[in-house]
Amino acid sequence: MFMFRVTSDKLASLAVVFTLYRMTDRRGKRENVGEVCFGKQSSSHQQQNHWDEVVTGSERCAERILN
Repeated sequence: MFMFRVTSDKLASLAVVFTLYRMTDRRGKRENVGEVCFGKQSSSHQQQNHWDEVVTGSERCAERILN
């Protein structure tokens, strides 16, 4: 679980980028496998819609603990 504390007035101007790296056997070099961006510069229309819902507060926060 990741949690970021951001004021609501700054939320609309932010972007959160998740990047997946693979470590290669050669000298421990990192290889970028992919990334997804939520927020101001979203990767797709679906991510942009989700971020807009977060900013407007139309979504409800829910936490689920997996065993």
